[in-house]
Amino acid sequence: MKARLAFLLLTLVLTVAAIVSVPKTASALCRCVGSLSTQSYSGMGASCSEAEADLRAQANNEAQTVCFPDSVCSSVLVIDTACYWDPAGQVYRTSGHMTYKCFHCF
Repeated sequence: MKARLAFLLLTLVLTVAAIVSVPKTASALCRCVGSLSTQSYSGMGASCSEAEADLRAQANNEAQTVCFPDSVCSSVLVIDTACYWDPAGQVYRTSGHMTYKCFHCF
């Protein structure tokens, strides 16, 4: 009986030691968390694609600041105002915001 109990105890200790010593993968420890949204931004540029890229850069900058030191994941750029030509500024403009999550490792 003592030998069986000692064997079970040793098995338990070795199992726990194996679990602790196995390197943990990022997928086991990290997840996209939250349901966040940036403020609205106005992007501008020489074309609609440049205006959207400017909008994305502004929104992404805010998202990265909020998530720091983690990174942004599951981001979606939401266009609130379609791209249009602004004759006063002589640029294309678009506006919107970004919804996103932060890639957090526990």
